[in-house]
Amino acid sequence: WVGVLVMAAMGFLDDFIKVRRSHNRGIFWKQKSYVTLGFSLLLSWWLIAATGVSETISFTRATLPGWNVPWPVFVIFAGLIVWSTSNAVNVTDGLDGLAGGSAMMGFFAFAIIAYWAFRNPEVYGAIVNPLDLAVFAAALGGACAGFLWFNAAPARIFMGDVGALGIGTALALLALTTDTQLLLILICGINVIEAGRSMWTLASLNDTCHLSRKS
Repeated sequence: WVGVLVMAAMGFLDDFIKVRRSHNRGIFWKQKSYVTLGFSLLLSWWLIAATGVSETISFTRATLPGWNVPWPVFVIFAGLIVWSTSNAVNVTDGLDGLAGGSAMMGFFAFAIIAYWAFRNPEVYGAIVNPLDLAVFAAALGGACAGFLWFNAAPARIFMGDVGALGIGTALALLALTTDTQLLLILICGINVIEAGRSMWTLASLNDTCHLSRKS
């Protein structure tokens, strides 16, 4: 919850500046990217230092494939997951209902995973407090479902950075705490595609601007 609230507060600050200045730019995007990366690394370090989460790179459980890495490497790996997922959800938040709908499915998937781990501790024993994680994921999934009632086209309520960064952080932290870091790519497939499309568009625009200046 601390991780979600910290990143959501960052998004709220960005949204507040946009509204206050009546401008579509809040915190300059490069500064926000660096700050969110710093918060992501700090939250990942705290998660590993304060809990007994598995420090292995995994797909569906701690032992599959269960790649063991030094804890500083895992902190960086986890921080990059939090940073990239939160920004991927932020990029996805453009079309009415897209970010909320994809996040809802992701949260319900993690609720099933965590509850399944709770029911089968002999297989998924490395997960810390799986039932709490299932409740956390189900609560956020239900919140997204309620949000979609007002966010479906034509949207009356928008998510903004406060929602996108908070939701993306929650999805990333659920992947880390349920030992499904690599599975996150499939669970958040829409966000991965949207982030890739956005990077491709930016790269194409930069190339076009570079060629225009040369001309």
